[in-house]
Amino acid sequence: MDLAALLRLGHALAGVAFVVGLAGIWIVSDFASRADTPASMRQLLRVARPFGQLATGGGITLTVLGVATAIALGRPLLGPLQGGSVDWLFVSVLLLIPIFGFLAVVYPRFGHRLGEALSAAEAEGRITADLTAAWADPVYRLARRYELGAVIVILALMISKPF
Repeated sequence: MDLAALLRLGHALAGVAFVVGLAGIWIVSDFASRADTPASMRQLLRVARPFGQLATGGGITLTVLGVATAIALGRPLLGPLQGGSVDWLFVSVLLLIPIFGFLAVVYPRFGHRLGEALSAAEAEGRITADLTAAWADPVYRLARRYELGAVIVILALMISKPF
């Protein structure tokens, strides 16, 4: 087995970890957003934490091994910017760029706002309007929807390699 094949295998396994982590976050966070007490919401957010770690570790590994695999196979990651064509790999890279922005800006801001609203709700012993509003943050919701759509499209592109 050559280096490119090993990198490809590692990339695929990291992809599985990443997708499992994302699916766990999406499912458990959805339950948390609909919890009927601040305590149950806090507990569900604790349950989501390992999925977040799996998505983060899998995502970092996925990115590093994806770049390494492309290099080992002689594939231009940046397609036409590197003299290559617009292919499934280039489109996948373009789809990933906004997700990196979400990781740096949107998700930390949402987490901070949610944490403050959850602490205030715990002090009051009830789900507050601020907590409900934090979960309904339109930027966060848009980012999560984009992330889901992009991951599905990228998986489809990687499997089918249509162009």
